[in-house]
Amino acid sequence: MSLLDLFRRKDPTADWPECQPAALVFDIGRGELNGIPLGAPMSALRALGRPSNPRPQRVFQWDFAPLALEVWPDKHGHINLFTCYFQAYFGDTELGRYPDFQPCRLSFRFADGTLWEVTADTPRARIEAFLGPLTQKAEGSDEYGPHEVTCGRARIGFEFDEGRRWTLVDIEPAADA
Repeated sequence: MSLLDLFRRKDPTADWPECQPAALVFDIGRGELNGIPLGAPMSALRALGRPSNPRPQRVFQWDFAPLALEVWPDKHGHINLFTCYFQAYFGDTELGRYPDFQPCRLSFRFADGTLWEVTADTPRARIEAFLGPLTQKAEGSDEYGPHEVTCGRARIGFEFDEGRRWTLVDIEPAADA
């Protein structure tokens, strides 16, 4: 497939069902967000509904405003990064421009079946009690993050604002996954 094919082809998500607000659950043991694994083809996102941005394959960013979720592919067209937003306007996100944006409702599922929800106001100490110590990513980071931890096959990064409220959670494959 050539680069021009990306622009000629019709939107592959045009017939997907409407995206509806829903809670998101990341299964740490399986490396899956709502049953969709990191590394899956982008077509697996159909389970979430149609992206808010038309022709997401052209911009290599799939926005799901009702879920406060952005999904980014790798160079092979597979899911490489889930970004869950607790606040609409942070960094370079454009999710806040969609009228159906709602803050993310994100939980983590552990191997023993424990389900734990994280919000913009979850204290850092509580996050570390559940996931382990957060370390500051050396490259491209500042005092606000990303602060990250590796859990199972995923690296989970947290960023916060000046008020110490979490703004987003990045979930991507761990370096050795």
